[in-house]
Amino acid sequence: MKPISMFLILSLLFLSEGRAKAKNSFEKILSTSSVPENQVGAYILKDKEIIFQNRAEQKMTPASLSKLLTAIAALNAFAPDDRMQTDLLSSAEVKNNFLDGELCIKGNGDPSFISEQMWVLINNLTRAGVTKIKGPLWIDSSIFDTEYFDESREKNRVDRAYDSPVSGLPFNWNTVNVYIRPIRSETRITVDPESDYFNVINKVKVVSGKKVDLIINKKKTERGESLIVSGTIGAQVPEVVKYASVTYPDLWVGRNLISFLRQRGITIENMDIQSKKCLDKMNVLASSKGWTYQQILDGMLKFSNNFLAESVTKNISVQYGSKPGSISGGIKEIKQILQSKYRFSPNEYTFISPSGFSTQNKISAQKMTELLSSAYKDFNVSSYLLSELATPQGEGTLSKRIKDLESSRWIRAKTGLLSGVVGLAGYAANSKGEVYSFAFMYNGSGKEERARELFDRLAFEITKL
Repeated sequence: MKPISMFLILSLLFLSEGRAKAKNSFEKILSTSSVPENQVGAYILKDKEIIFQNRAEQKMTPASLSKLLTAIAALNAFAPDDRMQTDLLSSAEVKNNFLDGELCIKGNGDPSFISEQMWVLINNLTRAGVTKIKGPLWIDSSIFDTEYFDESREKNRVDRAYDSPVSGLPFNWNTVNVYIRPIRSETRITVDPESDYFNVINKVKVVSGKKVDLIINKKKTERGESLIVSGTIGAQVPEVVKYASVTYPDLWVGRNLISFLRQRGITIENMDIQSKKCLDKMNVLASSKGWTYQQILDGMLKFSNNFLAESVTKNISVQYGSKPGSISGGIKEIKQILQSKYRFSPNEYTFISPSGFSTQNKISAQKMTELLSSAYKDFNVSSYLLSELATPQGEGTLSKRIKDLESSRWIRAKTGLLSGVVGLAGYAANSKGEVYSFAFMYNGSGKEERARELFDRLAFEITKL
């Protein structure tokens, strides 16, 4: 046996002393904050070396940190460059620019089917020489189930993109922007995208000053919904944007399809809109491809988009043979991927909401960090995951946080926020190129802002190791 060199002994002592100082610095940051230590789960890991921990084995609600599990599973289920496609089909023939029959639009679960993709789809149809369609319109969203709202969500609906219905053929995230602009004593309300699905009823009053107090209600109509905008807006306010989610996704797609066709000079005789599967014998007239999965996961993680998270989960369900795609089917497959690939035992966490929009999700800071550490060593995952996480002062939920970093890209992380819940998890590097995995979670009451500040300080401290 060779004797241990003095250099190696000194190196080990120096390393041990450095780790002790690092641990003390994290302990000091935690103890001097106003956040109770027993409400914080924290774990910092470098390879297999534990740098710091506090209540790391305690299962806590992770909020939107849950999307990390969804994203890592998705990067195992799909190639990052995979795209979903939306098609226009018909069993009728085009004669003298007239499509003598139905037009079926078939969704393939693409959550990125937005106005740009609709334009591409209609422009491609014009090259088939179609200027007139007999109709009716068939809307095929059957790739997903009709459970538009996952049971893990709150029962009361909120008119925001994160609470819109998840359908197999969504359009513009199944939401609409509502712009309210005061013009002297009246208001102008503009809906984007513009279609006759929404009938706007303007009850807004202009008042002096800059105060805004607006409410949007909806009521079903034959064509779609009435959008009843009421309240007050100050005359000195340039413009306000509010959001409204749609209640009837298939009808919403159909009305917008008609609107886009008209704008390209294509008319429809029978504008009846039916929720109906396209037939196998139908011919494809036009197609439009959506974002890549990398782009979808980028939007899901950087901006914490719940709609994208649930759509991806339903697509994971379809990918593994469960049709129609469902949240329950997708969660089953996500758990299977985590267990087989990352040794996640089912009793180590509770995962019922792929977006984290539920306090029933539970996981410890240790398990979250170990997952991130394992994913970092998986080249096919980490090479994309790192670019999809938010960075301080960059795009997304960290854009206004941790401003003192020498390099904003030294931290790449996912944020989490619910009432009484704050989270931050991801990766941090130092100037020596060492990469650390970490997860911080707060479950308490009334200290959300302080917890966020605490986690920013802890993440910043990692970069100084």
